[in-house]
Amino acid sequence: MANGIYGLDSSALLGFYQAQRSASPSAQAAANRIAAAQSAGRSTANDVTPWSLPQLPESKRDSQALAMKDFIDTSNVPRVANTADDKKVQDNQNLFSLYTAVNTLAYIVKMAQRSTATPGQMAGLNDRLQAGLQQVQDFIAKTDFNNFALQAAASSDNVVSSAGVPTGSLTYKTKTLATGATINQALPGLSASDHFTVTVKKGGVATDLDIDLSKVTGDLTLGNIVTYINGQLSAAGFQTRFQKIASGETATSTKNATYSLQITPGGVEQV
Repeated sequence: MANGIYGLDSSALLGFYQAQRSASPSAQAAANRIAAAQSAGRSTANDVTPWSLPQLPESKRDSQALAMKDFIDTSNVPRVANTADDKKVQDNQNLFSLYTAVNTLAYIVKMAQRSTATPGQMAGLNDRLQAGLQQVQDFIAKTDFNNFALQAAASSDNVVSSAGVPTGSLTYKTKTLATGATINQALPGLSASDHFTVTVKKGGVATDLDIDLSKVTGDLTLGNIVTYINGQLSAAGFQTRFQKIASGETATSTKNATYSLQITPGGVEQV
């Protein structure tokens, strides 16, 4: 990260690298890449990133942070108009400057956290921090990026969107079990000696409910069975419900109606 760099001019970056080359063998290679971009009059996504730049000694970083007035300065960054990737280049340059400014502000915070910092020094560092933060906020507010939107916001562990996201249905519907002519008759193939288990999982705990058809009140019609099952579910504290679903039924006639069974899990319950 360009922790000590406060401008994005290519010559400034090149000078920084040249000053550091005796201490870092890789610095000269980085400087050569910047020089090549400068001589071509362009800056691309392949240029050196701000976080890959060598760090200045602490004393020099302190001096730069305290002396800095313009935390964000893109006025001297080389750009080329009417090129195929010019918009991407502009975004890269703006992000380079913004990243550098934010990192400098983070360094100022670290300076204030030193055990040797006096109350007077902390007050001065706070003034520098607030001034820098305001510059960053102003830059974000007035800068339009080409390929994405950037805005200042409070840190959050969730995002709320106004767009609805459709989800798959969690209900289960059976085939036709009765018709308008048989809806009040016992379902074929069932007897009072039959029983089955409904397993409901909630909060990671699975509960088995024994559905004993001998305890159904009245004949084993679809409606009576649904009433009995829902009573068992309710007594166990679950919101899952079984429903009788009608198709083709009108307000005055059930002649062409067909009926099936639908299971609708309640809340976070799984059946």
